[in-house]
Amino acid sequence: MSVTVDGFKSSPILEEINTTIDNNSKLRKSIIKQSNSKFGFNIKNNKGQSRFWVLDLKENGNIRLVENYNADDSIEKVDSTISISDANFKKLLLSKTSSQKLFMTGKLKISGNMVKAAGVEKILHGLYPSPKAKL
Repeated sequence: MSVTVDGFKSSPILEEINTTIDNNSKLRKSIIKQSNSKFGFNIKNNKGQSRFWVLDLKENGNIRLVENYNADDSIEKVDSTISISDANFKKLLLSKTSSQKLFMTGKLKISGNMVKAAGVEKILHGLYPSPKAKL
């Protein structure tokens, strides 16, 4: 099932990451063993629309879109939730900024397990290496 959503520029990258995980069972098993976590991404686009994706590195090793997510009554429990704008999330995925910089400037918020959330950037970059700079 596609995780791409119109109006969210970061969602095609999430789709590529999902395909990478799906097509490589050895990689999937390795990152599940390494992480043993579920991460939620609460992404808000420039039109004020929000969507919630889950990166499941505890059980399934996939990314899925959760419709009508509500943290208080959701059956989708995550270890850490990262709230960020779509534009900044795309920059983070493309290694044009760091999670630390975004966090320190208030552009990235974390709820839940901070220790596990601190490792998600490394995991994402391992699954979606940023394009090399042209010289």
